[in-house]
Amino acid sequence: MTTMAMKAARHILTPLGVSIKKNDYDEFVVNLKGGKEATTYYTNDIEDAVNTGMDMAKRAREYAQATFTVRDEAVARVIRKEAK
Repeated sequence: MTTMAMKAARHILTPLGVSIKKNDYDEFVVNLKGGKEATTYYTNDIEDAVNTGMDMAKRAREYAQATFTVRDEAVARVIRKEAK
């Protein structure tokens, strides 16, 4: 990836549910929207920030899919049990 502007970084990350901002220490701050401090990532490299943000979004999506699959299976078991 070539050097990019903050606007381009936001354009990439915002639709993925990831926020990016620059703090008072000139660091890029990346996190899932609504994420806790523990999941915040700090870097001086905007390309690193964008790549990490994209990875965060991917992992969050995979976790959500796995969670829904487990929940759906549990609900299906309850429904089958009640139908007997």
